Amino acid sequence: KEFKHICLPAEYNENTIKPELARKLYKHGLLDPNRLSPANLKELTIDLGAVSYQAQVNQNPADKSNSIIQEDWLPIISFADWQRIIEDKTLKINFYIDGAYTDVTSRDPSAIVCCTKVNEILYILNVAQVWKQFNDLCRYVYSWCESNGMNYQSKVVIEPMGPGKDLISNLRQEFPVNAVSGPPPKGQKKERLSNISGLVQGGKVALIEGHWNRLLLDEISSNDNPRDDIQDAFCMSVVDNLVTG
Repeated sequence: KEFKHICLPAEYNENTIKPELARKLYKHGLLDPNRLSPANLKELTIDLGAVSYQAQVNQNPADKSNSIIQEDWLPIISFADWQRIIEDKTLKINFYIDGAYTDVTSRDPSAIVCCTKVNEILYILNVAQVWKQFNDLCRYVYSWCESNGMNYQSKVVIEPMGPGKDLISNLRQEFPVNAVSGPPPKGQKKERLSNISGLVQGGKVALIEGHWNRLLLDEISSNDNPRDDIQDAFCMSVVDNLVTG
């Protein structure tokens, strides 16, 4: 028998919507702006977790067995162990940003990765994912980085694609932030993950225990996650600290 495949994710994704004619059902990037509003979808993301959300709500499950980066490659360090690791050490904490200047949650968010390197191991200290317009984002970046240990030695590395240069310029002018341009991303996203996979598998990257751990792990251990902003910021941090740094 012939089968007709119908796939209607809550959020618009031209790669998964079937049939193509169904694309016209979407309004402002959403299948049902009333019942599945941005606020409802954000709540579902928290309740289900990123992986289950993509499978159930966006109809796009991922097979993690074939992931370029396996989540069990990244050890999670308890806060007590972290205090022992950094005892008598002065930390230089840096921040990596993939910016998207919108407060519409059906679109790409901005992502920030906070990290430091100790004894040739990169420790991810915190991660943020936010939907904010440009001016609000600038204020948020400064406040968030300051609350996560930014000092005069820290640098805030921003992906220069799109309006990234505007973010760099504004942060330099309006706030005491050492904002710098990161190198333009090279290759496809899977290629960037492949380029750092050996370092991650070799134990060169670790996470400090926190509520954000699952958010990061779900994104970097999926080859085809439609949301990849944290992934991009993570790749920038690994390359800058363990490859070119």
